[in-house]
Amino acid sequence: MENLVDEILRSVELVEVVSEYVTLKKRGQNYVGLCPFHQEKTPSFTVNPDKNLYYCFGCGQGGNAFTFMMTVENLPFKEALKLLADRAGISLEEEKEGDRKKREKREELFSIYELAARFYQYVLLETPAGAEGREYIKKRGYSLEFAREMGLGMTPPGWDNLYRFLRKKQYNADLLTEGGLILKGNNSYYDRFRERLIFTIYNRRNYPIAFGGRLLQEQERQPKYLNSPETPLFSKSKNLFGLNWAWEEIKNLDQAIIVEGYTDVLTAQQEGIKNCVASLGTALTREQARVLKRFTDKVAIAYDSDTAGEAATLRGLDILRGEGLEVSIVELEGNKDPDEYLRHEGSESFRQRVQDSKPYIVFLLDLACRGKELTSSRGQIEAGRECVKVLGNIDNEIEREVYIKSAAEKTGLSVDTLEREIAKYVEGKSKNKDKKKRSWHTIYDQDPLVKLEEKVMSLMLDPDAKKIVREKIDSQSLIVPEHRRLAEKIAESDLEEGMMLQEDVDLNNLVARLQFMASVGPAEEIINRYFQMRSSFLKEKLLEELQEREKPELYWLNSKLVEYTDILEKQRGLRKEG
Repeated sequence: MENLVDEILRSVELVEVVSEYVTLKKRGQNYVGLCPFHQEKTPSFTVNPDKNLYYCFGCGQGGNAFTFMMTVENLPFKEALKLLADRAGISLEEEKEGDRKKREKREELFSIYELAARFYQYVLLETPAGAEGREYIKKRGYSLEFAREMGLGMTPPGWDNLYRFLRKKQYNADLLTEGGLILKGNNSYYDRFRERLIFTIYNRRNYPIAFGGRLLQEQERQPKYLNSPETPLFSKSKNLFGLNWAWEEIKNLDQAIIVEGYTDVLTAQQEGIKNCVASLGTALTREQARVLKRFTDKVAIAYDSDTAGEAATLRGLDILRGEGLEVSIVELEGNKDPDEYLRHEGSESFRQRVQDSKPYIVFLLDLACRGKELTSSRGQIEAGRECVKVLGNIDNEIEREVYIKSAAEKTGLSVDTLEREIAKYVEGKSKNKDKKKRSWHTIYDQDPLVKLEEKVMSLMLDPDAKKIVREKIDSQSLIVPEHRRLAEKIAESDLEEGMMLQEDVDLNNLVARLQFMASVGPAEEIINRYFQMRSSFLKEKLLEELQEREKPELYWLNSKLVEYTDILEKQRGLRKEG
């Protein structure tokens, strides 16, 4: 398998792979762009085409084409392996039996979902059982050809139509159940979706992976909308309805429009608004926000203009802003949803609404003042408090100053008053805020010994220097725990420079970081300097222990003195060698 991985890594151009998700610019021998894995305004995500590695100097994530695809597409290693092998035109003949079975199961599920989508579509467009569905989509203003293109379907009356159809194709009942299409009763199997209009949910590569079903007539104890469950192909928190049609337009326009429902997306598509996606009947998730960030930094929220839509907008704002996206709010008059607005007001009016969408801060300030009697002192106080909270959560001081003036105009309060209250709010928030945990590379970045140890580890991965380093450096002599773990991995399997640690994300990031380091000098000289500095460090640490122990036991004192003598002898030896 390792030979296969190395062959794939040699065959794919990482710059080409990353460029599908990140806008890269040439800078010296490297390419740089905004990191797709964390929020940043200054590019720190770097791709080295010679080493076929990437590393973000902001968040510390790094690796090769495999780790990139696993992270950006949320794929297990074997899925990334197949994707990159297909890209490189390489056969996976060396695949292990267990891995092969998992892959084949997924491929079989893709085939099942493709058949199911065709079955539902045939029922809708070609049979009497689809008459009610055809009538519904015509009322929505969709043509039958558009319905076919968008993957609309219909389930016929009855309990097990799809089950019997797929069983005739020789598909296993347990696999159909695992795939979420069939439910198991006491003595039989039955379809999950019955007497519903079907919306096909595709992955970005246009394969059916799930369905949404809408009741056309109310049924007792049945939800109006029903989605596929979590399956090996589908996670609703990580997928967006319509992304398969929208992602290229999102990149081209550098903006995504988020709507709530299936028909919002479909009507937008029909009206030529091609950059709309929906969040599959759930509140927007961080995973979905990260998916969007692969294609754009700008998102317009166009949820329903009623109270529930407003609440969803606020939840979405927090998620999107938390992932570093620039957010604006599209306001649709008359409690209309995007579907209704587009059908009644047309695409040009909708485009204008998107163009005129409010920056999220303006939206929040308007919301803070809404319903307050701003001509009264009480109303001004209430609105002022809410505006202070909004503005106090803006990190950019220039942005905050611009909107302080706006808040002053809305509330009738002075800019000076708002500034004083915001300063108090920010100070209180700062005191109460828990200290963020920092990754090991951030903690140790300023430590000279650790910086030198990094150079040693970098040499350990260098084809020309690795032999001498691995002979002289014992993993237990290293200071940083992650360095020890990596040295142990290297000792166990003698992994080479193209090493693939699969599921060990931390070590993948470390390897990328180390391999990005420039040439650091002669190996023996660096190792000698490292041991000298390490001895000084251990000596100081030991002296601190001796000073802190008020009444040391004799056996403890003897052991520490022996330890100290040993350090001194090694230090003298190193000086002689140097």
